[in-house]
Amino acid sequence: MPPVFSLLRRWIPGLWRKPGQFFLVLACCIFLFGFDTASRSRGVSASPTPTGSELREGFQNPPMTARALVRWWCPGGDVTDEEISRELRLMKEAGIGGVEIQPFKIGLNPNPAPEVAARVNSVLTPEWFGHVKHAIEEGQRLGMMVDLTFGSGWPFGGAHIPPELGAKS
Repeated sequence: MPPVFSLLRRWIPGLWRKPGQFFLVLACCIFLFGFDTASRSRGVSASPTPTGSELREGFQNPPMTARALVRWWCPGGDVTDEEISRELRLMKEAGIGGVEIQPFKIGLNPNPAPEVAARVNSVLTPEWFGHVKHAIEEGQRLGMMVDLTFGSGWPFGGAHIPPELGAKS
């Protein structure tokens, strides 16, 4: 029996007369039981403790899953598969573990040439999703994580965000 239960068995008879104290003790017991259970459930690693040189190597050359991710701002749909591949390769060479694609339009030339405007405004079209697919496949090939966000308006929304604090157009 966990030590928490033996303590609880000793304290309960007198606590029923003091509800405030009972709930405090109950909350503490729940916390301690959870802590006790969590500490007992930790498995013992099958691998030995790493040596100093192994730790140093792990910090100098961490796995991709432990590397930093960056937000990759893309000018709307004005991208090419070749440029996506080139930039992902450069980010990997720089030690980046992955990207979060964020298309944007604000801050670009407000009066671009019609052909540039058409590319910038192609977000969410089949062509644009083709570029996203290429980025995901290229990221996988390079061992990088690729994520996608549709807005940088924190907090973007949800039931817990009142309308006056939610994202606006």
